[in-house]
Amino acid sequence: MIVFEPLQMDQRNDVARIQVLELTEQLLSQALGLSLTEQALDVLVREGFDSLYGARPMRRVIQKRLEHPLAGLFSRVTTLLLMRVMKV
Repeated sequence: MIVFEPLQMDQRNDVARIQVLELTEQLLSQALGLSLTEQALDVLVREGFDSLYGARPMRRVIQKRLEHPLAGLFSRVTTLLLMRVMKV
């Protein structure tokens, strides 16, 4: 059996930063950007860690808090742009 030590707060922050950086790189490849405040990162860390599961929930929290809202926003903006182009 392998026993893992609980992550310290600085390690939790590192995991969150790495996963947000991955999302940021995906956005940059589409000419978009993302910047988070320390308070926003703290929310991800607080919601994305579990005493039993460690950092495993972080991915889902980033999807729920960042990726899904951004996808909905970009979808609406794209629709509006298409409608605008078609009206001209």
